[in-house]
Amino acid sequence: MSTMMRVLAVAAVVTLVGVIVAGGPMVVAAQEMPCNVQADRTVSPVDLAVGETAHVEVTVTGECENESKGIDIFFVVDRTPTMFNNSYRPRFIDALQDGLKSFVNAMDFSKSKAGVLSYASNYQINRNLTDDQDAIIRAINAIRMTEETEVRGLPAAFRKATELIDNDGDPDNQKIIMIFAAGPDQNNDLVNMDTVTQAARNAGVTVVFFQFSTREVGSIYTHFVKAASDCDSQDQNVCVGYRFSASGPVEYKYAWAVTTLQNPAPHDRDIRSKLTDFAEHFLFGVEITQVDVREIFDWRVSFVEGSAVPPPTNPSSPPYWSADWEFPGSMPAGGIKVEYDVTVTEVGTYYVSDSSQAVVAFTDGRTYAPLDLPNPLLHVSDAATVTPTPTPTDDVTPTTPPATTDTPEVTQTITPTSTEIIPGEDYAILMPIASKP
Repeated sequence: MSTMMRVLAVAAVVTLVGVIVAGGPMVVAAQEMPCNVQADRTVSPVDLAVGETAHVEVTVTGECENESKGIDIFFVVDRTPTMFNNSYRPRFIDALQDGLKSFVNAMDFSKSKAGVLSYASNYQINRNLTDDQDAIIRAINAIRMTEETEVRGLPAAFRKATELIDNDGDPDNQKIIMIFAAGPDQNNDLVNMDTVTQAARNAGVTVVFFQFSTREVGSIYTHFVKAASDCDSQDQNVCVGYRFSASGPVEYKYAWAVTTLQNPAPHDRDIRSKLTDFAEHFLFGVEITQVDVREIFDWRVSFVEGSAVPPPTNPSSPPYWSADWEFPGSMPAGGIKVEYDVTVTEVGTYYVSDSSQAVVAFTDGRTYAPLDLPNPLLHVSDAATVTPTPTPTDDVTPTTPPATTDTPEVTQTITPTSTEIIPGEDYAILMPIASKP
């Protein structure tokens, strides 16, 4: 690839990234990443001559400890007289309000939103989706009984919750609708609930059904179970296995029969402890799912093929102008490390890479800005000219200096030339001297 083509390719990549960020969901600043993710990059040496090699090392570390997730959730609550019946102690509504407030108090509203609808023969929006925790608590406390004994308003309430959660929620958050029902399904008004919830489940909304039991060992309507989302968790506190026919497979669902008993029978669960289980399941447990290291090289460096440990996952074709390393799965205990060498090819001051980033993905579904890695300048000089030094041989014969002969010293007598003396003038007297040849 020519130098001009490489420059254009890098520009295209940078432009494309800008379009994706601008047109997609809002990203979270890198310094707000969960799990204490840290990234570093060293380049050594930075002062070198053309043709010499620099070594690059990238490290990314992180440890998740009970990190909170971002969710958008609607609580859809039955407000018929069965929920407020004084024959059940505590009343269904009292136990539910306690459990819901505990759930809301566990939420991280810097990432999450919640809303409340209630229903009988019709539905009512008690509080639209909001990140105002106090407003949600007030809406839960304000749920009041109607004299309507029918619950046919539930399908409409569910559709409204789906509409609101889609319009007002964070596109990256998990979407959850929790439905709480009590008493009989009169006239089979809700027999089509599994059809009502299908579109939302296809769109990724998690549907959770809780049906209050009026008996110590309760039951839940089959159409409520089928309306709930499939549960792929291994946590038996949130997944219940159902068999819809005698010979059919067991299907695990987010569907529970619940009571208000502090010590319920084995097949029932107290709504307060159940909501605690679901808070732990839905609100916590952020984990790292993948780490990527991305390098776009300056055109004046040459990536040394075979020097990288580990080898790049997605290198460009030689001559290399970019390389990506992908590490799927959870973060190893010691983090991840990438090492490679480049050879500098031109005199000047420049970077190893035009762009060097670490991208970390998490189970909370949010999009985080990439971490820009340290990128020190290289100072590249002309290649040094080396003058070869002759190598002495081991077998050297010493040279004997020539013999010298003493020569007698010869004294030469010089006879002065006669000079006329003129009175009154300066004059010089020449004296004989001896000289050696």
